[in-house]
Amino acid sequence: MVWQDTRVREDVADFLLRRDQEFFRAKTGLPLSTYFSGLKLRWLLENVSGAREAARAGNLLFGNIDTFLVWNLTGACT
Repeated sequence: MVWQDTRVREDVADFLLRRDQEFFRAKTGLPLSTYFSGLKLRWLLENVSGAREAARAGNLLFGNIDTFLVWNLTGACT
């Protein structure tokens, strides 16, 4: 999932029904949006078969593109 992915737009709308944008901006420095990684991780755990179980077992990795590049370029993935 990349930052343009909007599968979590309903989650964003739901959160904004409970709190206004200023609440999220004060906590994170940014307005709540579909590009937040935490919302994407939540979506993956709830919608990808076996993802939650893999995470519980310690067999699921999640990160942004920077994390992926460092993981691959340092040999940590081998």
